[in-house]
Amino acid sequence: MVLLKGTVDEEPDDKKDKERYMRALPEFQCTLVPVLKFEAVQSEVNRLENAVFDSVLITSPRGLWALLKCASEGLKQRVADVPWFVVGEASRDAVIHNLGVQDVQGSDTGSAEKFVEKIKANSIQPRNVAYLCSNLRRSTMSDGLRQNGVLFEEFEVYRTVPYEEAAIPPVAPTIRRVCVFFSPSGVKAVSSQIKSDDIVVAIGQTTATALQEFKIKLTAIAESPSPEGLHRALLQAVELG
Repeated sequence: MVLLKGTVDEEPDDKKDKERYMRALPEFQCTLVPVLKFEAVQSEVNRLENAVFDSVLITSPRGLWALLKCASEGLKQRVADVPWFVVGEASRDAVIHNLGVQDVQGSDTGSAEKFVEKIKANSIQPRNVAYLCSNLRRSTMSDGLRQNGVLFEEFEVYRTVPYEEAAIPPVAPTIRRVCVFFSPSGVKAVSSQIKSDDIVVAIGQTTATALQEFKIKLTAIAESPSPEGLHRALLQAVELG
């Protein structure tokens, strides 16, 4: 099985994230292929230094990584003193581990769509938000915040860049390859390398939609961006495949 994932090699939290997936998939022989790399944007973090905000939002641990890489000690203290809103357990764990923040909400959502649904239901109420995002973010979160009257400002604190040398390893002719995609950007980076007989699994509906746009046959979707969610989807994919 091939995990097609973005990575920051020097980041300890990124290494822990890889280990979490490997431990949760004991039935599978896993190979992690980095298809994306990330670059922190100092100028956007500098802009955040002078911004007024009452909470912080990230949809990926990369937002926190870029912030910590570029922020002054003063800004690190400021963001540690406000509530955080996150998508996914990995983002929540990174915030708690690196900043010691206890008021972290939204980790059970798993996608921007579900996060916005919680705002509509008043289950979470973000206010005056600093939204730390990628240059390749989709509009789902921003549109949802805007439509629900949430005051926010976007800060593109990291760039998502394809690995030009990314290559999906071949398997023996008698074995069907299992490819797991974690993001639309990852799909775009290696879509031409997917074969018609590959078993393809997407993390989340947004990634699934990207695969469909590239006319790649999808076998299963992991509804939650977690090792456990992927494990359930893989068992389904192998059964269906």
